[in-house]
Amino acid sequence: MTAPIPRASLSTKVVSPVRMTEYQNDDNDITYQEGERPTKKVNQYVLGEILGRSYAKVREAIDEHTLKRVAVKIIKMRLLKKLTGAAEALSREINIMKKLKNKVDNLILHFCFDLSQNVIQLIEVIRNESKNKIYIVIEFAGAGSLHQVINAAPSKQLSPGDVWHYFTQLINGLEFIHNQGVIHRDIKPANLMITPDRVLKFCDFGTSSELNQFTLSDECTVANGTPAFLSPQAVVGGGSFSGFKLDIWAAGVTLYYMAIGKYPFDVNVFQLYENIAKTEYDVPSTIDTDLSNLIRGMMQKDEKDRFTIQDIKANKWFTTTKFAYAPQTQLVDRWRSYSLTPFIEKAVNDMSNGGTPVGSPISFNFRDKVISGVHFQLETVPQAGIQLRSSVPTLSNTRRASSAMGSSSPEENDVMDNVNIVPRRMSEGTPLQKQKNKCNMM
Repeated sequence: MTAPIPRASLSTKVVSPVRMTEYQNDDNDITYQEGERPTKKVNQYVLGEILGRSYAKVREAIDEHTLKRVAVKIIKMRLLKKLTGAAEALSREINIMKKLKNKVDNLILHFCFDLSQNVIQLIEVIRNESKNKIYIVIEFAGAGSLHQVINAAPSKQLSPGDVWHYFTQLINGLEFIHNQGVIHRDIKPANLMITPDRVLKFCDFGTSSELNQFTLSDECTVANGTPAFLSPQAVVGGGSFSGFKLDIWAAGVTLYYMAIGKYPFDVNVFQLYENIAKTEYDVPSTIDTDLSNLIRGMMQKDEKDRFTIQDIKANKWFTTTKFAYAPQTQLVDRWRSYSLTPFIEKAVNDMSNGGTPVGSPISFNFRDKVISGVHFQLETVPQAGIQLRSSVPTLSNTRRASSAMGSSSPEENDVMDNVNIVPRRMSEGTPLQKQKNKCNMM
């Protein structure tokens, strides 16, 4: 039986609604300009800009308790019911992410190691019955998807070192998922998120499936993934096929795209299925021989001949390339510079000015942690992928706190002259958090 989803204790706006503001210009003409948009808050999460949307919106947010950046997937149940199979896919995605999260927590709690760093972690699921919405709070990956990272690369092609770096993480994440009895069924660059410190993370488990706990068979009869990444058995249909080998094939197509800069079956949709069924593709002769062998092994037409994860990890390119390339610099956090900070400033300013949001009162701990909205520093918001941290005020000689937010008042500058925000380790709470803190100090 599926565990009930917790109901939202608070879903409110923390500034006044959007309104038209009247202005009078030098010619005495009256003009109207849209006022500030409301900053929204769900439980302890202050919502920022929209990161993406399909049948659900995904917003960046910050946890007011920990100052941890998260992503919040917002689903309107009314819309979900109109889409065939969408409700079942959502339920399946939540259950699988809960299963993976429980495994992660047990590994950390008992063994102080985490095999799942390459899977986006579920934080919590919130249901708001009055708005008929579900909020899925997940780990935030600030550099975007692998697809976006590739498109941003020179000539839209990754360096050999980056190909190795991301692909080895892909296989480590896939091995963890398969070991938990989960078949992803939609592996592609758009479903692989990247943090600014170049950690790859699997996401989007809406089309995934779990093995039967009694038979442990990975047999599938239907593939709901993206056409360009389907295996020959999936496009032909009419029978069953291995779910694990379907994932291996899709990972091979992803590797091909990373290494070569295009898809192996880059043709119109009418020829796509035919070419996949025939397994007609070319690997350029300029590609490293061991890498070429790996791609061909993962994209064997007969799934019995197709590589297993163990075969992949034994490939010479997989095991030796790491010694040939120097570590790369951090990626740009594509949302960090503009999206979340204004929303935090509004929320904190409203609280600092004694504003009362609609509904239940907001916790003032958030205001205390960042001191004041007008003096809020972008640097105090943790980077995605960095350890959870809180902030406390300490004394230091700096004027950046005020000047960074455009303060022009000398009085304000003097007041904040010796105030800075210094991060500290998140306070210990649950046994799991205590163990995480202990592991991080090792």
